[in-house]
Parts: sequence; structure tokens; C-alpha cells
Amino acid sequence: MLDHTHKAYGYSLPKETANDSKLAPQPDEGGDSKFSTVTYYHKMPPDGDSGVTNSGPLNEMPPDGYLLAEEPGAGGAPPDAGANMFVRAIRIIESDDAVLAGALARIAAREGSIVVRGLGHRSPREVTDFVRDAMGAEPRPPPAPRGWPAPPGCMQVHLLGSPGSGGEYIAPSGDDTDYKAKLAAWLRRPEEPSLTTDWHTDEPWEPEPARFTMLYAAVSEGDCRTRVASTADFWRDGMAEADREVCRTAQGRFAPPPWLPQEDAQTWHPLMRRTCAGDAMYVCADSLVAVSDMRRDEAISWCWRLTRECCSKERCTEHRWKPFDLLVIDNYSTLHSRVKYDEQKQNRLLYRLRV
Repeated sequence: MLDHTHKAYGYSLPKETANDSKLAPQPDEGGDSKFSTVTYYHKMPPDGDSGVTNSGPLNEMPPDGYLLAEEPGAGGAPPDAGANMFVRAIRIIESDDAVLAGALARIAAREGSIVVRGLGHRSPREVTDFVRDAMGAEPRPPPAPRGWPAPPGCMQVHLLGSPGSGGEYIAPSGDDTDYKAKLAAWLRRPEEPSLTTDWHTDEPWEPEPARFTMLYAAVSEGDCRTRVASTADFWRDGMAEADREVCRTAQGRFAPPPWLPQEDAQTWHPLMRRTCAGDAMYVCADSLVAVSDMRRDEAISWCWRLTRECCSKERCTEHRWKPFDLLVIDNYSTLHSRVKYDEQKQNRLLYRLRV
């Protein structure tokens, strides 16, 4: 039996230790070098401001050299880094409310994903206040509050967690080793969530999808992980020109998957986003239901293939959670996915916010 004395909203969590608020940026220890937060990064291209959506402050660039990626290979490459292997990792920065005020969105837009470490124990309202100040924008509620667990009086926060945590439990569908069988089954029975891939961007069926998703680990026991993959890096370094041309010229119709009955919006969006990280593919395998000038089966198969190529183990990276980490994800240039964990033995509670 799990001990859920942390309650639903984290108010009775133990206070952080003296060292929690002093953690310097550092790589995680141990693990496969393909997924560790090492310090080797791809150099970002010059800014080509997005004029697609959410341009302006959320797309402005941070000052040169400010918390940005280092030159690739500084200090030597990881031992298993082949000539074509991505070695970009999630950047971890130290919490500093004053320094990050209004700047975190610009950093996340440049990096694609970023981790803020050392926030310490904060209530849902305190996390909301931090996100508002650091991102320079008001967090918005989940698209349909009914059915989304939220703390009392804090509707901007969507609670996600292990069974009994007070948060919504969403079981990972597993890896894509049986990709072809899953795709065939998904084309026949799209109402079954266990058949799809976990890789996604958040709520693309909204008319104006949230640019950023923030996940704060109020409780994280054991080895809990989230994977991310850069669709901007894939566009630049791995995507076939024919697929790029489809993204440039076609639009996709996004609809909520059938296991989210509280959602009913359907929206057409461009399949390419111009972001601070460069042009990026914009697809979502569990909710892209049509592409202009393609049959349904062709469109879904095309989306699944691109997702599989973009999110291969050679290209994605894993964040190993520590308590009170805040992961910021740019939905316009990044896909993310859940990773299986032992929900019967590991307590987990995340606060999800969107800007």
C-alpha cells in the first residue's frame, strides 16, 4: 500500500533541505549517455521569428550567451556518440526568481525544453505565481476544466499523478517496438488509447494551442522520467525534403482523442511552426486525424512515421525527475512522452500548467 500522506495538493510535503535551494546546474548522475543531461548541445540557428502564433514576447531571444547552449563537443563527445547521433540534452538551470522573471519563456523558446531546479516545496498557488512571473504571461486553465483534477481555488493547475495521489493517472502506452501492429490497430480502432504512441504535443485541437507546458514535481519517488524530442532539430537534421514540403504546404486537422470525451474542438493548423529554435514540424500522432490532400490512412501513417523518426532513441532525451523540478516544454518545437514507472510503489504528483 502506498503512503499518500502528501495528500492531493502537496501542502503537507516535507520542507526542502537547506541544500535544495542551492543546487547548481549540473548533469544527472549515471545512466545511459544518450539520455543523461550531459553538457553537449547543438548550436542554435539564428533567430527566424515565428509569425505563426504567439509571436512577440514569447518569441523574443535572450541576450547572447545567457543560459544558452554551448558549442557542440566542448570537453569531448559522449563515448557512444556516433557521427549522426543527437547529443543535445535538456538544460538544467538553477532557480532564481529574480533572474528568471520574464525571461524563462525566451529561454524555453530557444532551447525547446528547459528544467528549473531548486524551486523547493511550493503550493499550487505559489507555483502558479512563479510561472506567471517567470514566463511573463498568465497561466491558462486546461481546455475543459470539468474532468480535470485541480486544487481548490487554483483552476490553472491540472493535477497528474499515481493512483491515489489526487491527480489524474494516465497510463503510458509503452514503447513503439510493435510500431506496425499498433499503427494497423489504431487505424481500425482509434478509440483505444493503449494502441497509440505516447509522443504528443499538448491540446493541438484548440484554436490557439498553448505555446508552453510546465510540469512541476510536487512528489517524485524513485526513477520517474519524461522524454522529449525536438521537432526543430529533426526538421533541420533528419527530415526528408519531401516531408518538409508537405508540412510547408498542407494543413492538418486535429481532434481530441476519444478517451477525452470532455473535449469537442476540432481545428485545422499548419504543419510547420516557425520558432526561435528554427522551423519545426507540428504533428501529434494521437490527435492528427486528417491532412489536406491525403486519404485518412495515408495521413495517419505519415504522421506516425515522422513521429517515430523524430523520437527515436538516438534523437530523444530523458529527464530524470527530482522533487520540485519544473520542466518547461515548447509545444511548437518539441514532442514529449510519458515513461512507464511502478505506480503501485512510487508516489508521483505533478502540477501541469500552460501558457
